[in-house]
Amino acid sequence: MAVFFRSNCFDFDQDPEKTIDFLSRLPMESFRYVRQIQFRFDETRVKHWIKLDYNNQWLKLVEYLKIHLNIPQSSIIVEAETYDLGSDLDRYNNYYRDSNPIYDVYCDITRSLRKLGGLGHIEFRLGWFAYLQPFMSRAVAGEGYEDVYPELEPFDGDRFDKIPHWFNMEDFTRDSKLKFNFP
Repeated sequence: MAVFFRSNCFDFDQDPEKTIDFLSRLPMESFRYVRQIQFRFDETRVKHWIKLDYNNQWLKLVEYLKIHLNIPQSSIIVEAETYDLGSDLDRYNNYYRDSNPIYDVYCDITRSLRKLGGLGHIEFRLGWFAYLQPFMSRAVAGEGYEDVYPELEPFDGDRFDKIPHWFNMEDFTRDSKLKFNFP
């Protein structure tokens, strides 16, 4: 049983509440052997983050993981499929003069994951604002991980790659309670 849990990535593309329900059905002694978990958030989930109460559900899921997962030996991947949503919002807001609802969701996910403390590895795969990935990883990992999560090389490509002009590293390290405003 330990080999099964150690050698597989558990990939969740569902509500955090349903993920907790699934994970709670695993034998607790086996759950400690899980090494890699991936969480996917499609554009609908990101867009309706507050409406679907994902801010609270996600925090509960992270707290569940903190209790039951072997944190130092675990790897978490968070994938946010936000390419089209970002493009739509970009046209609507003229490149977000002050903030961005996608960015706000990224902040909430990152701040919640910081509660794990000592996570073995974290990886973010972002559609919009892809250059935030290493900053989010560093925020979760804590100080001293700049070499593990280096900044991405500058690229004069599409807007979805750029770091927003209002970016502040403290946005990823504050408490996990935010109010989001989606258009």
